[in-house]
Amino acid sequence: MRHGTQQERPPETSGRLSSSQARKEVRTSLIYHGPITAAGARNAEVLLTDAFKNNITDVTLHICSKGGDVSAGVGLYNFVKMIPIDVDTHCFGLCGSIAVSVFLAGRKRSTVPASRFVLHAASHTDGPKKGEVSEDTILLSQIVRENLTWDSKNEKFYFGSTVEKNIPLTVAMQLGIVHEIKPYDIKESDEIINVSIP
Repeated sequence: MRHGTQQERPPETSGRLSSSQARKEVRTSLIYHGPITAAGARNAEVLLTDAFKNNITDVTLHICSKGGDVSAGVGLYNFVKMIPIDVDTHCFGLCGSIAVSVFLAGRKRSTVPASRFVLHAASHTDGPKKGEVSEDTILLSQIVRENLTWDSKNEKFYFGSTVEKNIPLTVAMQLGIVHEIKPYDIKESDEIINVSIP
């Protein structure tokens, strides 16, 4: 099991490899454990970029986060969606608020049995509207519409107020948030990289 912050470079060869041959059969696990912040999201994006540059095609973003900055989370979601490699997501504990949006970016989405998902509207964190529903809630709804076949009733229930809505795993499966419930899945051959969250 390898730990670190640098990806290995593909070995030098005497011949020219095709793009498919050049792809490395190394599975990379990025561990995001903590709040969604601008710095944390940016560090995750750097590591995903490194994986792409080093021809790594099997990447899983493991998430345990109760949420955080909406702008940072939406940016990370869009980055995972647009980078030209398949990224799976795996929840290994709590996945709440904007962290759920990041989780939804995964091509395949799984979670451990001992986990929990939480949704609510975005809220103003300061100023005269502190605690009230923020306009950023529209971004959360948009991400849900891009990935799940929810009707307006579901959107209103989960994003209509700032009150947290706990989602049992069986319901998360029914709603399409989670594709599979499985134990924490890291193999000895995986390259494990912790995402720094300053």
